[in-house]
Order: sequence, then structure tokens, then C-alpha cells
Amino acid sequence: MLKELEKAQKKPKIDKDFIEYIKKIEQKKIIISTTTNLFIDKELGKEKEIFDKIYSCVGYFEIGGKTPEVFKKVSNEIGIKPSEILHIGDNYEMDV
Repeated sequence: MLKELEKAQKKPKIDKDFIEYIKKIEQKKIIISTTTNLFIDKELGKEKEIFDKIYSCVGYFEIGGKTPEVFKKVSNEIGIKPSEILHIGDNYEMDV
């Protein structure tokens, strides 16, 4: 947990153009992360308010990765089909 906080203190800046683009999207905006809620809160700060729901695979699903089952559970909870989810990753190894 301490290492996550240390990483968060050295966080990269969030691209403001990307955030402005995300704000314009009318569909539900969801984050599904492989990290903890504490890290997500620290990483996003006030920008997390633009998202409708944030899921931590570790905290919410008690698993360490984004499995097909995670996407099925999220789609059921928010009332859409899994095929209606657009996944945008930030880490090639974790998101492919």
C-alpha cells in the first residue's frame, strides 16, 4: 500500500485536452481499474467527478485483473450490453 502511495505522489499529469474530450461524451463514463480505490482517488483527484462510476477490480470484484466476467458484471450493473462498452487502456500489457 505504501508503494502505491509513493507512486501516486510521482503521478504523471493528466492531459487536460483528454479530460475536456471525455467531459463532452454523453454516454456513461466508467473506469474499471486493476488498482485500489485509494490509488484511484489519489491519481485522479477532482477529475474523478467526471466519471459516472469507478470500479476497482481489487476492491469491488476482489480480483487483480479485468476479466470478461468483470465487464459482464459492470454492464449488468449499469444496464448495457457488454458489446456497448468501449475500453480505452493506458497499459498495453494490462489492457490487451
